[in-house]
Amino acid sequence: MLLIENVKDQVIVDWLKSEFSDAELAAAVSQLAGQRRPYVSNVVKALGVTVPPDVSAKASRAVAADALASMRKNLG
Repeated sequence: MLLIENVKDQVIVDWLKSEFSDAELAAAVSQLAGQRRPYVSNVVKALGVTVPPDVSAKASRAVAADALASMRKNLG
């Protein structure tokens, strides 16, 4: 249903699922106009909400942790 491209998107989707029902999320996806794809940012806009700062911070930490894990893997 939603296009999750990275760990940040996953953190935000987890938050959305805690705040909205599956039916509400599906309705937001279905109201995306024209060629807008169901990226997490588009669905957030369609719902008319703002991701809370604590969720954004958690998403940023998750991105950093994912990047560090990738670097560690590449180094050895």
